[in-house]
Amino acid sequence: MAVICIPLYIFLQCTWGSIQTCAGFFLFLRYRKCPHRFLGGAIHTGWGRRDGISLGLFIFSPECKQPDGLVIHEYGHTFQSLLLGPLYLPVIGIPSALWANGRKYKELRQRYGVPYSFFFAESWADRLGKKMTDKFKWISMAWQAAKAAGNDGIYEGGKADGQKT
Repeated sequence: MAVICIPLYIFLQCTWGSIQTCAGFFLFLRYRKCPHRFLGGAIHTGWGRRDGISLGLFIFSPECKQPDGLVIHEYGHTFQSLLLGPLYLPVIGIPSALWANGRKYKELRQRYGVPYSFFFAESWADRLGKKMTDKFKWISMAWQAAKAAGNDGIYEGGKADGQKT
């Protein structure tokens, strides 16, 4: 099943989700020297910032480690991209960026204790990310196996961990 799903996921992100995948690719090039790894068809980059973003095939989060809440959330956004295609940025991307970074919304969340997931796009991404990582438990198992073998699958500056320079 996974052998069929990943190529289909990549194909759909590169066609139906091409706008955000292209934007993600340019961001990926900007952070090409940061650590990267594959996550169920997506390319996950640890970019050293405190926030996360998903653009098509590309996920950016503070660290490139085993999936945590933020990475699973961002992985959920990649499935929103699959479902919405060219509507992803106006329906999810831009409103999410405003919800995350807008001064008015930050104040609202702080003053009234409104959770980040209160916003529809964020709660939907949480649900999708959890559902898809639960469905594809092999994602986590593959990382555990690679780590046990001495290679955690992280690629830095174009070379895999464990490669000699």
